Amino acid sequence: VVMHTVAIPTERKQRFADVNVAGVAHVVAEARRAGVRRIVHMSALGGDPASPYPYLRSKGEGQALVTGSGIPFVVLRPSLLFGEGDDFFPRLAFSLMFPIVPVPGDGKSRFQPVHVDDIAQALVAAIERPETAGVHEIGGAAPVTYDEMLAETISSTSSPSTTRPTRTRSSPSSAYGRGPFGVRSSTCAATPEYRAACA
Repeated sequence: VVMHTVAIPTERKQRFADVNVAGVAHVVAEARRAGVRRIVHMSALGGDPASPYPYLRSKGEGQALVTGSGIPFVVLRPSLLFGEGDDFFPRLAFSLMFPIVPVPGDGKSRFQPVHVDDIAQALVAAIERPETAGVHEIGGAAPVTYDEMLAETISSTSSPSTTRPTRTRSSPSSAYGRGPFGVRSSTCAATPEYRAACA
């Protein structure tokens, strides 16, 4: 079994095409050459080769390389990740340093953040259970809006004497280690086997 989780969520020194697409192509080619019998690959919710968003497009292209490889596979498509080392929530916390915080749209977009520990358990389950196959979308315990994530972040990063920033429509590290709402997600997949593994 080969597990592939390498990806970049933003382009800095590296490019999506090099890591999220070409990197997957190299893994698939070497897996085929070595006679690997199964690939466990971490994609992303919303990943689509036709996506207008470069990150999601690259993740969709990488996933397509795995699903079209001819090698049996398990693909996990997690929602927004939170926990140690995540990229999204520290960015939101950083945005709170400024007097105006941008909010995309009306702030009612819904997310279902999933804790990194739950994803780790799902990856282990995918490896240990050879009967598991296909593409699985994974989310946290409950949907929340962008506004709710922002409010929780403001609450967890502000002291009573802190002046809260003004929101503008046009963005928590929350209680770190416990997630953006003070509790970890408790479910991690839509399929029975993953619900059992991650409960």
